[in-house]
Amino acid sequence: MVIAQDPFHFDIITLYNPDKIETWFFLPGGVGILIMQVCLMLTSTTVVRERENNTLGQLLVSPMTLSQFILGKIIPYILIAIVDFYAILGFSWLVFDQPQLSSHALLFLLAICYLAALISMGLAISTVSQTR
Repeated sequence: MVIAQDPFHFDIITLYNPDKIETWFFLPGGVGILIMQVCLMLTSTTVVRERENNTLGQLLVSPMTLSQFILGKIIPYILIAIVDFYAILGFSWLVFDQPQLSSHALLFLLAICYLAALISMGLAISTVSQTR
């Protein structure tokens, strides 16, 4: 019986980072974690703060719908998170020479989806919790 010395030969090609620069692997995840912390911390305290200051009841009896109330709580945090997202991303492009994506519209669309999920999760946390 003849057994080959090296029966399998694997060619591993790294397409995104062929030079294996560590910051290129680390920074996209760091951007996601920083944005997640900012979104969850800011939005999870909004309704709780209103409840603690006893202004939630006054807001709910005002002539606005519940969707207007929720949009009023969400829109500022979306704008803050988008500015924060692009500031961190721009910093990584300038300082660490992170390669840019070819489609900035796709990046913006994915960022909006990510932020919408995080902000809705933060609002869900703030409606369930009683105190900060």
